Amino acid sequence: FFTFADVWFILTAVTVLIGIVLGVIALVRRVSNPTGSKSDSGRASFSS
Repeated sequence: FFTFADVWFILTAVTVLIGIVLGVIALVRRVSNPTGSKSDSGRASFSS
């Protein structure tokens, strides 16, 4: 079984990876849509 240290390390690594992935996605969206109306276009593309 896992020790507490292993579980803590895995949770920390997963949290960091998720944060990095979300940050990269946000950067890509910002670069691909530099018009400034990201809220309207984001909702339109998200609902479609």
